[in-house]
Amino acid sequence: MANLQSVADAIVEAVTGKKVTHAPKVETKAVYIRTYGVDADGVKAFIEFIYSKKWAGKVDITGGDMWVKCETAELVGSMVDEAKAFVEGKGWWYNVYDVK
Repeated sequence: MANLQSVADAIVEAVTGKKVTHAPKVETKAVYIRTYGVDADGVKAFIEFIYSKKWAGKVDITGGDMWVKCETAELVGSMVDEAKAFVEGKGWWYNVYDVK
């Protein structure tokens, strides 16, 4: 199976027509939602969900078990609530980590 990060990048590139680059890590207030056992279709569904919410550019999706990081303080509360509801609706296991 392909690395989920490369799958996620390919989907974003196909949707936006732009090459994906990963910004250097910066210290910010962040919340991570870590999902488990999400396949490529799940990654695609989550990316489409994030774009539908106009969160693109404000969240960072990384591969592996699919961490979703929100770096924008004003979005943290609502983003986490909505993202948790989406993940629960898919039946995925997840944890939420508050990063100071």
